[in-house]
Amino acid sequence: MTLADEIMAWGGVEVSAMDVYSDIFSLGFNEIQMENEPPGAYKANPIGYYKNNDAQKGHFRIMFDDTFETTLKVLQDADFAILNGITYFGRKNVQEHASTMRAMIFDLDGTDAKHLANFFSGAIRGNAYPVPNYVVMSGHNVHLYYVFEYAIPLYPNIKLQLKELKFALTRKMWNPYTTTIEKPQYQGINQGFRVIGGKTKIPGVRVRAFRMNDHPFNLETLGEYVPEES
Repeated sequence: MTLADEIMAWGGVEVSAMDVYSDIFSLGFNEIQMENEPPGAYKANPIGYYKNNDAQKGHFRIMFDDTFETTLKVLQDADFAILNGITYFGRKNVQEHASTMRAMIFDLDGTDAKHLANFFSGAIRGNAYPVPNYVVMSGHNVHLYYVFEYAIPLYPNIKLQLKELKFALTRKMWNPYTTTIEKPQYQGINQGFRVIGGKTKIPGVRVRAFRMNDHPFNLETLGEYVPEES
């Protein structure tokens, strides 16, 4: 059984990149900046990054509410492109410019169909892990998307707390039942992930997304899966 077959066997429904990003960033609801909107509203935007194999350097792109899909197509056509669940002030996705977190995303490497089935079984039947809103296939890797019901402001102390929460959830979800890789791979909250609909390392294979859970998360519900100190 392939990864896609396993995801659909557990109720996953394939969705488009715009379905996912519209959900994460509340596109069309005036929460992120329009392309020519005056800056007085203090809104922030997702920032994409892309690079082509024949280019010496990559490019950052601001993802505006009204031109999101057009810019997304530029990223999807590139050889390498990433985006995450955070909005930023300015033109680069550097952590000190991070404004709000809209989704917490995890990279689960070394996961074949058997291990992914173990994860779904633990999450759906055993409540051992939170059931992700989206599961994204990025070539050889699986990404788990947890979308927040409200934007979390990224004040310096909140960034540290979210990092600890993400590390604790990584320790929880990354185990011999869910991956063939022994040591968990910890990633900060600013980590980027291959753009849905974009290219993977496998020639001709695109990043695919599946909806698993319609209910958004808050910090309290995610916190139920980790020790209190995290």
